[in-house]
Amino acid sequence: AYEADGVVFAGTLEDGIFRSADRGSSWAAWNFGLIDLRVVCLAISPGYAEDETLLAGTETGLFRSTNGGRAWRETGFPSDLAPVLSVAYSPGRAGNRIAWAGTEAHGVWRSLDGGKNWTNLTAKLPDLPPWGAVRSSAASRYDGGTAYLTVDFHQVDNRDPFVYRTRDYGQSWKK
Repeated sequence: AYEADGVVFAGTLEDGIFRSADRGSSWAAWNFGLIDLRVVCLAISPGYAEDETLLAGTETGLFRSTNGGRAWRETGFPSDLAPVLSVAYSPGRAGNRIAWAGTEAHGVWRSLDGGKNWTNLTAKLPDLPPWGAVRSSAASRYDGGTAYLTVDFHQVDNRDPFVYRTRDYGQSWKK
């Protein structure tokens, strides 16, 4: 983890992902296999020190690295659902990492296997119109079943954003 190795990642909207191995003093492009350099969001696995796994949401899809960002591959996330506006990891059951992804127009998605396979959870969110953009996802570091989503309706009808919470891995949600 950062405390031990000093590794920091940053995503940019034009030049992809950069990595620093010296706590941010110097940076290098870290984009091999990342076919879309317009990175909107990044998530680092809570077990990064062991699994070196990261997710990068872009305007065209969701990419995953399992070797500390040295190489990126597209995930099983459907590319026609992009852009991906937010990603987050939380600890999972039996060591599996749960990943959450929010899209601009296709709701929220969950992966129980660290980002390989994805399930749409939008139907489980009460009162979420299909055009509600999931602007941020946050997952609890201590309880893998808890996650928070900020949903933004402002672009369409000037309503203020609001937050949903799940405590059961996305099976039910409350505002």
